[in-house]
Amino acid sequence: MDQERSRAWIKSNRKTLGVSQYQLANQSGVGRTRLSLFENAHISLRKAEIEALEMALRVALEQRRTDLDQAVSERID
Repeated sequence: MDQERSRAWIKSNRKTLGVSQYQLANQSGVGRTRLSLFENAHISLRKAEIEALEMALRVALEQRRTDLDQAVSERID
């Protein structure tokens, strides 16, 4: 994935999941300032940084799915 597509994917999914830049930075190990500059197209990130951000968002998505599954299960019971 190129920088522009990664930027759009990360920013969109971060917002959709309700994850703050601070939270994503902490989960990925990428500095919050670097994340902000990247999302606003002021800098490019190394491949490893992009991969870390994407992985952290995938973990957040899986957690949301687990939470939703649990909430649905509790409602059915």
